[in-house]
Amino acid sequence: YGGEDGEVLTAAEILYDNGFDSFCFTDSFEAHLSSAEASYLSITDAAQKQIKDQLQNSDSLTGVQIIVEPISPLKAKYRIELVESTAAGSIKLNLKGINIFSERKTASYLEGTIIEINGEGELEPRNPQLSISKLSGSLEEQIQLMLDEQVNPMLASHGGNVMLEGIKDSTAYVRLGGGCQGCSMIDTTVKQGVEVMLKEAIPDLAGVYDVTDHSEGESPFFTG
Repeated sequence: YGGEDGEVLTAAEILYDNGFDSFCFTDSFEAHLSSAEASYLSITDAAQKQIKDQLQNSDSLTGVQIIVEPISPLKAKYRIELVESTAAGSIKLNLKGINIFSERKTASYLEGTIIEINGEGELEPRNPQLSISKLSGSLEEQIQLMLDEQVNPMLASHGGNVMLEGIKDSTAYVRLGGGCQGCSMIDTTVKQGVEVMLKEAIPDLAGVYDVTDHSEGESPFFTG
């Protein structure tokens, strides 16, 4: 990078100056994943046995697909399916003799994922750092968990946030801040965004009511 009268720096030098002290050179993303599969994924003995038993008892199944639904750069939903084939563009890893397929665009979410058997005896991929937590506890606790893990990471891209002020008659009263306060699109954000997400995840929730004073918003993301 650079040239002529300026200093010429290689990519490695730039990375080193920014705190990286080791590098991996590879000819493709798939090749890198193939060489790093052990560090990307792990599987419990019980899950390994269950998958191999099902594959051996089928003439058509070829492996398992890990489906990742990103909620934000920091959170995602994970599920797993036994598959006969996979979509074009998917990557394939081999983990202890099992073919693991995943979409290339979400491959970065695989790192640290554990394939295990959950409490219901079903296969479940879980990422300790990125997986969305299962909802439990009181209505207030469930709403707060949803706000922390799913709603606020989404609003953060607009510089906004939402806080739970209280609950009355199964209705959540929320206050929005940052880029959401004073935003001309706030009705859409609350009713078609926040409320829909919360009610889909928490059936006992009757609705969401915004108590924000939007006249005091200083730097809304959208202005009318």
